[in-house]
Amino acid sequence: MAYQPNPDRSESWRNVVSNIYAGGTSPVEAGAHIATVIKKILDARLSGVELSI
Repeated sequence: MAYQPNPDRSESWRNVVSNIYAGGTSPVEAGAHIATVIKKILDARLSGVELSI
C-alpha cells in the first residue's frame, strides 16, 4: 500500500502485509491490520518508512 504512488517513489514508500496463509497470519487478522494501516496512511498522508506504525 502506498500514499499517492507514482513511478518516482522508491520501495521504501510502500507498506506491505505478507505471510497471509493457514500457517501464518489469518485472513481475518490480516484484514483488520490492513484496515488499521490504511486509516493511518490516510490520516497521516504518508506511507512506508515515513509512517510510524
